Amino acid sequence: MREELHSKESKIYLVLILLIFIFHFVCAAGFYSNVDIDSGFPVMNDDYSIHFGHIDPVIKFFKDSGHLWGYDPFYMAGLPKSTVFDADAKSPEIIGVIFSYFNTATVYNIYIFLNYILAPLLFLWALYNFGLRRWALAFGFASGTAYWWAYPAFRFNLAGQFAFIFVSHITLLIFSLFYRYVESGRFRFIVLCALIGACALSVHILAPINIAVGSLILYGIAFKKMNSKQHLGLFVCLAFILLANSPWIIPFIRFYGMNNLADIDWFFGNPDPFYFLKAYFPGGGIYRYLRLAILLCAVGGFIRWKKEKNILFYPVLGNSVILFIYSYFGAYSTLTFLQNPWRYEFELNLFLLVPATVYLSSIIEEVAFKKKILPLALALFLIICLFPLNALKSAKRLIPRYRGERVVRYDRLNPVKNGKVEYSFEELPHSSLPPTGYEFIEWIKNNTSSEGRIMLEDSCWQSRHAYWGSHLPAMLPTLTGREYIGGPIPQYFMIHHYASFQDGFFCGKYLEDYKKEEFLEKIDLYNIKWIVAFTPYSRNFLAKFDDSIHLIDRIDKFYLYEVVRSPNFFLKGSGKVRATYNHIYLSELTEGEDIVIKYHWIKTLKTSPPRKLIEFRVKDDPVPFIKIENVPSEIEIYNAY
Repeated sequence: MREELHSKESKIYLVLILLIFIFHFVCAAGFYSNVDIDSGFPVMNDDYSIHFGHIDPVIKFFKDSGHLWGYDPFYMAGLPKSTVFDADAKSPEIIGVIFSYFNTATVYNIYIFLNYILAPLLFLWALYNFGLRRWALAFGFASGTAYWWAYPAFRFNLAGQFAFIFVSHITLLIFSLFYRYVESGRFRFIVLCALIGACALSVHILAPINIAVGSLILYGIAFKKMNSKQHLGLFVCLAFILLANSPWIIPFIRFYGMNNLADIDWFFGNPDPFYFLKAYFPGGGIYRYLRLAILLCAVGGFIRWKKEKNILFYPVLGNSVILFIYSYFGAYSTLTFLQNPWRYEFELNLFLLVPATVYLSSIIEEVAFKKKILPLALALFLIICLFPLNALKSAKRLIPRYRGERVVRYDRLNPVKNGKVEYSFEELPHSSLPPTGYEFIEWIKNNTSSEGRIMLEDSCWQSRHAYWGSHLPAMLPTLTGREYIGGPIPQYFMIHHYASFQDGFFCGKYLEDYKKEEFLEKIDLYNIKWIVAFTPYSRNFLAKFDDSIHLIDRIDKFYLYEVVRSPNFFLKGSGKVRATYNHIYLSELTEGEDIVIKYHWIKTLKTSPPRKLIEFRVKDDPVPFIKIENVPSEIEIYNAY
């Protein structure tokens, strides 16, 4: 009889878990309903378009050389692409390579949706590994799923910063598998750690930071009881993760010294020693105290673990403390992994949801609500704060009446100002541009050529994402085949990004700081033939050059100019140039002369037939141009790795 009752209860919990997942799937489908998966265009919102912009070049690099990085002549007069900047989302590139015979945008769109769907399931698996069963498992799954729809995950997924949200779930799962490994000694758990860990690092390079402290504490506690084979298994696991990711980690290390992270004015940090108090006590309705509700319930779980002498007490507490420090005091640090400290708030609360679930589920199972008011109040507090309002708003988009609505209003849980809650309004993920967007792309294809570069004014949050809410410049080389000074994103943290143009800032200084002759010299130095500008500041500056820079068209907010000059990619010498990924082909050269071309030098470039490539310094640019001595009539420059 007892086994029969247990079987019936298990089925009830399984049905409950299934219903929670169906709810999440339906809401995610609504959230994603403006994305035409097979349209040929990717999700365009904000950072989604940046990550997509890396995929096609990497596919070309891989087909050309078998590598996941290469020389890109289409931005900044040439740079080593897919080395440092994209380390926060390598997995879309790798998946793009694996499925390169399918439409890249379709593969990418499916990958994003799978991120949404799988994240709560990974949390469910982690809870199971931590020993939660029956009601505790179902309650924890519901809490984790609801938290995926709350701030900050909801905002990150709107802005295309999906990778960190997804990898936060993956790393919690890895931590839970490592816990089972040290507890049971079974090697299948460390094998899973290795396989999933290899994937996690490619999803986001900061994956190890999420669980490093907790894992070290757990390892320290279990060290003495682990045998030599278990220790060896752990180090083999770590070695496998690094080896599996070495095709992109090695170039990352190789070119990391060319980053300019220290020079970027990051907007994410908030050096306020009392910011955590504002975060936990934001004001407004009770539902806005989500962080506090999770923390209070987690404290109850930690107390229970401490009484039970649960091995998880110190590792989870230690990891939570360090994530708290990252989140609310990371802005005081110059460490590069803390240049967006607020992101760690999500992982912090995801970790805290584990002891919070342990506490509340134990109370419910013991039917202690009848005797204790505080546990009941805490349970109701957390349930109210976790109510998935954003999920319901997303699901509404599946109703024909609301289908096609893009803008969603949501609460970032910021402190109340002047007695009012400030809501954010953002577009749900979508895979289309307005008609003027496609017109803009076609104009570039039909009215420019590969003989000269386009000086493209890039845009970010300061100018309200002028390219229709996206980072379209990150995709333009793939869409148009042209080279650009400007793009793929204003905060591209490589020194090559000196050769850029964003929000009126061109090659190291604002336009107003240029003298007319100096500006025209820069135009010639980077072989700029066309200019795209949208800010009044830039347009007013360009209007001063009516004799040498002509306004020839306008599309939406974008003003399109042509420079009165003959395009020329040679700083010294003459000939013809054709550039593509990993290759620059030079022809019609004068044999025996020395030439300098207006492309950046990197140390991995070689020539065929062999000639010595020399660094040629130009004014202010931190990266030299390419000089070749004693050239033949034709020569190919290629990336030799």
